[in-house]
Amino acid sequence: MCNSLNSTCDYHAHKTYILVFDILRWIQAFFIVFGNSLVVASGIKYKRMRRSSYYFLYSLSCSDYIVAITNITLFVNRTYFQHEKYFQIWLVLLHMNIFLNILQSTLNLFHFTLMSMERFLFVTAPFFAKTYLTKRTVICLLITAWLMGIILVVTSTQLGYVGDKNIPLWSNEWTVYLNEEAFFAFSLIFVGLSLLTFVLYSTVAYKLVIKPKLRRNKTGTVQSSITSTTAEQRQRKITRVMALVMGTYYLLYLPAFVESQIAYDEYVKEHVEYAVFYLWFSNAMANPLIYYSTNKDFHVAFKCLLKRKQELDFEKELTQQSVSVIN
Repeated sequence: MCNSLNSTCDYHAHKTYILVFDILRWIQAFFIVFGNSLVVASGIKYKRMRRSSYYFLYSLSCSDYIVAITNITLFVNRTYFQHEKYFQIWLVLLHMNIFLNILQSTLNLFHFTLMSMERFLFVTAPFFAKTYLTKRTVICLLITAWLMGIILVVTSTQLGYVGDKNIPLWSNEWTVYLNEEAFFAFSLIFVGLSLLTFVLYSTVAYKLVIKPKLRRNKTGTVQSSITSTTAEQRQRKITRVMALVMGTYYLLYLPAFVESQIAYDEYVKEHVEYAVFYLWFSNAMANPLIYYSTNKDFHVAFKCLLKRKQELDFEKELTQQSVSVIN
């Protein structure tokens, strides 16, 4: 029967996987909002969680909300407005979706660069970092990153839709264009900051992990200073959390990057495109899980928030966790 009605069968298969991905997007959006709300609420409710290094994670969680908004606008746009009479609404929502998508990627990149610079300074110049990288300085840096990200994305998406040198961004008959020259400059910045982040974090990994091991192997002794060891362990834990967040993002982004390069030369099946972008957006859902599983402060804070415990209870829980780890 399907041999005689290939188009009908293809249509039903298309509708089926569209429905599956819509359900997955709503689930993804829910867990993104839920998980990142716990992260932000931890910093608002508990004073212990207001360390300067954690402010990068709180700001990153705020940018992750954009992924949830993107998922919802994609669903609404395709479900209700993909029709001739709603073309203008469809176009506005699609422009907004493209803007938010690229903005979230840009903000992630800026956050990763700032996080790697902050880790680099704490490892190579700890006195300078403790003196000048205060909470106020970190907040000013994050506000600057948000403003720069918005300005950069506006120039590459909202300007230059009409012209000869544009890049098509939609495989539908309703095609949206992106300014090619602006996007090329944007890509250069993206690659440059990614390389900078990699170099800085490689230096941090060498200073915190490789160099101490080489020193211990050479001398055969262990540092006797408890304070120094505790400080180094704290820096390692924060560095590990940030490294996992960055590594997870780039790992999940890789399939989408490869797919976008292939799409320029040959046709990519729509369900493959949906799958790689769903995987890419999953980094926003994975970040709170990384904080919970690798950082004691967030682990306890999440539990206390869900149990509606106050500051004093949070401090007690944190102290008990520390004592149990020592024992």
